[in-house]
Amino acid sequence: MNRNFRLAAMAAVLVTLGLSGRVVLAAQELPAVQHSGAVAYINGGVGELQAKAMEKAGADWPLMIVYAKDTKPRNEFIANANTVIRNAKGEAVLKVDGAGPIVLAKLEPGNYTVEATHDGKAVHRKVDIKEGGHQQIEMLWQ
Repeated sequence: MNRNFRLAAMAAVLVTLGLSGRVVLAAQELPAVQHSGAVAYINGGVGELQAKAMEKAGADWPLMIVYAKDTKPRNEFIANANTVIRNAKGEAVLKVDGAGPIVLAKLEPGNYTVEATHDGKAVHRKVDIKEGGHQQIEMLWQ
């Protein structure tokens, strides 16, 4: 009985270590938080593990931008888009050169215009950030 208890306890410790290792691995896959003025953001998502980590973390950020090219039957992630986010007054609140394939941004509630340029082609999207809310937009090139 004592041996069974020790085996069960050891198994529980190994499972816990294994799970915490996955959490640490996911955290390591998330790129570092950067700042542009007062706006915190994360730019990345290259590779499957990092993309999944950013998608999971995205729920905790007011804005998630996904950059993609319209390729049939499935869109393809793209990177290296120059991005400017402007508030309702037209002021640039976030500039990210080389953005994508995913950007997470901590924006204050309000209306914004997102402009991204890739290979000389610009795409615009409007987004309304609500208090405590989350918006996901796709910057899609044809």
